[in-house]
Amino acid sequence: MTSFLKLVVVGTLLVGVAHGASVATADAKNTNCTLADGFQALSCMMRLSDFAEKIDELDMDDKNEVKEFKKSCDSLEKCFSMLTCGKKQDAETKQAVSSIRNYCDAVVYMAADFGECSEKLEKNKSECFENWDPFPDAIDEEKDEKKKEELKKNACKNYFGKDQCLKKLITETCSEKEWQGFRDHFISISSALLTCDFKDV
Repeated sequence: MTSFLKLVVVGTLLVGVAHGASVATADAKNTNCTLADGFQALSCMMRLSDFAEKIDELDMDDKNEVKEFKKSCDSLEKCFSMLTCGKKQDAETKQAVSSIRNYCDAVVYMAADFGECSEKLEKNKSECFENWDPFPDAIDEEKDEKKKEELKKNACKNYFGKDQCLKKLITETCSEKEWQGFRDHFISISSALLTCDFKDV
């Protein structure tokens, strides 16, 4: 599960943030952004790189590390929130800030609130839990837009495992409350890459 969470950040944050530093590029000449705004954007991108390294090294079983990671999350979110030159903060930057917040909340949730249930699921070696892949690589690799949309539909359909098997698994192994918390946190992450209707989950 830890490795899955580390992969999610690549899919969500880096996609949403790549455009966020455009204030520091040629795009800036079309706005009222200053050189200082450009340096702020570059500073955020450098922090993002450091953040990605922390994700890679994070031991989710170490509560102190998780606490430090949360501080890093807050700092990065604040950095991107300050990129507001121009008439208003652009949609990509807002998406990046939202992705950072959602991802960090999910990591802290998995390490703290869901830790005990996660251990039970890992011990049981459930195929549903071990094979869970809500963001298949095939989506990013597909160049044909029609096929990509089909892959996204399938990803939504199986977002919580084949035939939404995680709902039953988590409810039976842990509790209904654990399932609801898990569902809510991972639905918040999904919005960066997928547009799914989760009303029946």
